[in-house]
Amino acid sequence: MKDALGHGSNAHGAGIASIGNIKLHPKVIKTITKNPGGFSVRPTNGAMTKGGYMVSIPGHTQIVNESALAGPGGEHVIQDYARQHADVLSDPRAHIGGWTDKATGKTYLDVSHNISGRSAAISAGKRHNQIAIWDVKRMREIRTGGTGA
Repeated sequence: MKDALGHGSNAHGAGIASIGNIKLHPKVIKTITKNPGGFSVRPTNGAMTKGGYMVSIPGHTQIVNESALAGPGGEHVIQDYARQHADVLSDPRAHIGGWTDKATGKTYLDVSHNISGRSAAISAGKRHNQIAIWDVKRMREIRTGGTGA
């Protein structure tokens, strides 16, 4: 609703109220529960990226228990995370990502984007204070020196 000066929005009735309710493709749950320590999957079609580098988007990281993702409550954990981050997961570039940092044993859920160039991905990872980014083709992490906070 806009005020007399035209400030505000016409969000009411424009579908904006659906933020917070993202429908995950069934492949998403299956992929994550089978690979709880490392995955990047598109929420709407369950597709996994074949190349490039996965870089987390700041402000959307949640530490979870890896065994909880693989267990009977895994679907609930994933659905809850998706609801909390539905606004950014609705971006067509967004992936639900997760990885276990072998150095600490912590498992992170995040929203990530795929960046095709190594240098650009490493720079973005450093700007985003990431511990590491993921090289999809080589299936390995690239440490970027951040704290993950």
